[in-house]
Amino acid sequence: MPNRDLVSWNAMLSGYTQEGDHGLRAILAFIEMVREGMKLDHVSFTSAVSACGHERTLELGRQIHGLIIKTGYGKHVSVCNVLISMYSKCEIVEDAKLVFQIMNDRNVVSWTTMISVSEEDAVSLFHEMRLDGVYPNEVTFVGLIHAISIRNLVEEGQMIHGFCMKTSFLSDPNVCNSLIAMYAKFETMQDSLKVFEELNCREIISWNALISGYAQNGMSQEALCTFLSAITESKPNQYTFGSVLSAIGAAADISLNMASDATLI
Repeated sequence: MPNRDLVSWNAMLSGYTQEGDHGLRAILAFIEMVREGMKLDHVSFTSAVSACGHERTLELGRQIHGLIIKTGYGKHVSVCNVLISMYSKCEIVEDAKLVFQIMNDRNVVSWTTMISVSEEDAVSLFHEMRLDGVYPNEVTFVGLIHAISIRNLVEEGQMIHGFCMKTSFLSDPNVCNSLIAMYAKFETMQDSLKVFEELNCREIISWNALISGYAQNGMSQEALCTFLSAITESKPNQYTFGSVLSAIGAAADISLNMASDATLI
């Protein structure tokens, strides 16, 4: 291509980035753009930073961040969103927080990314998001519920479940699967089962979440029965078999230990 303008370069950058496994090519193309003195815009920077996050090239990501600030894109929403994601993937959470804090305008992607990045602040961030007038999406709830599960925040989990019911987010299977896993973590499998039974469409991921929950809570018989039901309705995958085998293995260990104790007596 003899005359490559900014649109051509950005199209190539975006193409490499969207492919997922061409991060290095995107980075090399961006470096070539800079060497040719091409005027960069927010599309150039989002693609380059996204590629750095994918490749975990922190130092280059920092250098591009510096260039972003110099060229006046330091508070651009989409650029900041990918910077937060890049720092998170490189496990530099404090820098991700700093980028978030300097943003003047934050959209649902900004808040959702930050909720996923900062698990200890996820609930307070969600409340701030609502006060800021930004409406959450299903990805927001998946990240939030995961953070609540990790921190074992039972009351907060029930509150978010109620919010999902009022806002019709229970129609989203990813949100429901997250709730099933959350209640399993809370050791309240009756609540996991209730969420599962209210699903309009039960895909194998939902069955897996329930089977895994039973296995985690030592309910081997329930896990096996659920597995037998699952294979009549859906096509099992490696996670289905892994969960049920884990439950069966745990039950076998318990039986062996009981038999051993009986022999000693």
